[in-house]
Amino acid sequence: AFLKAHPTLPLDTRHFPPDFTDRLLAGFDPSAGSGQGLDEMTDGLLVHSENWQALNLLQEKYRERVKCVYIDPPFNSPSTEILYMNDYPHSSWLTLLQNRIAITRCYLKDGIYVIAIDENEQERLGLLLRNTWLSDYKIVCVSIRHNPRGIQGRNFSYCHEYAYFIYPSDERKYIGETKRKETDIRNLRDSGTESDRTEAKNCFYPIFIKDGQIIGFGDVADDDYHPRGSNEKLPDGRVLVWPIDTSGREKKWRYARQSVDQIFANLEVRETRGKFEIYFTKDTGTVRTIWDDAKYDASEYGTKLLQQMFGTKDVDFSFPKSLYTLIETIRVSTPREESLVLDYFAGSGTTGHAVINLNREDGGRRKFILVEMAHYFDTVLLPRIKKVTFAPEWKDGKPKRTATPEEAERSPRLVK
Repeated sequence: AFLKAHPTLPLDTRHFPPDFTDRLLAGFDPSAGSGQGLDEMTDGLLVHSENWQALNLLQEKYRERVKCVYIDPPFNSPSTEILYMNDYPHSSWLTLLQNRIAITRCYLKDGIYVIAIDENEQERLGLLLRNTWLSDYKIVCVSIRHNPRGIQGRNFSYCHEYAYFIYPSDERKYIGETKRKETDIRNLRDSGTESDRTEAKNCFYPIFIKDGQIIGFGDVADDDYHPRGSNEKLPDGRVLVWPIDTSGREKKWRYARQSVDQIFANLEVRETRGKFEIYFTKDTGTVRTIWDDAKYDASEYGTKLLQQMFGTKDVDFSFPKSLYTLIETIRVSTPREESLVLDYFAGSGTTGHAVINLNREDGGRRKFILVEMAHYFDTVLLPRIKKVTFAPEWKDGKPKRTATPEEAERSPRLVK
């Protein structure tokens, strides 16, 4: 009864004798379909291991199954240098990354690789990426304003770090769109240069409306067909709206006939001077290469967020990323459908936290694999995943609010 009243409460099998866990796992049919098998029901895998060993261990099971790899490796800054066995100040760090980037290849299939880095190794990492198997991929470096207050230097104060987005090509769209700060509302009829009907034949077709609502789209018009005007009324009450401007010039819609169905939910009908026109409302746009929103502040939404979750300023982890940096990264790097996210420098578990929150937000069924070798796997990462599974928001170490019924339905079911 208590568990039914708290459907997101994680119940750890460590509190039960081993035979209980054995019987629990035996209850899953290995051949079960419809999402009821153990693998299908498991939303997260946490691995306490040195990541080279973990990547070798997991590769057969997860070969070509990962949609997004995100890593936040040690930055090799002067204050936190990698330990060296020789006099080459960057070689150990580069070897660490090169080995792990190479083995990651088998995990990705048509997926996206994201690597966080700061100014200390950003240039060398870029060269390394272009000299590995990723050399055939498109490599884009994004700047993220993670520290608005800046890290004071003698001549400059560093306010940003970087994230390399590596994806197969620009031949098709791999990076999803991001939410706009302001909604863009414009006429679906194109205007300006190269907006005439003759510029794109498949962008001249009728849009059917009835009672002020869009009810469908017609076929592309034959070249020799010329509508009498922007609105054609049919005997059954329907109206055909064409991309013809107020001067009677035949223009084109901004979206071709084969793609307009995808934006149906963003279209609306407006009546202007007795004529129906179609408007397109767009609240998303192409990802930009500078992320400067306040929500990417690692102090406010990384360090302080962890302190609120654990109810203390002495959390056993330094420099966590902003939760919203990871949410945005995963949002634009994965589809909402079931997809797997791998982070093998997992740190405090921000990537897992972001996957859980994003699924609750958009109804996705993304899963995560987190690998971490340090002692804070048990003191921070695992407790954090349990806490966020139970409640979306925390303050002073206690749930600020519990999950709504919809969020509970979208919460992790099993974490191994």
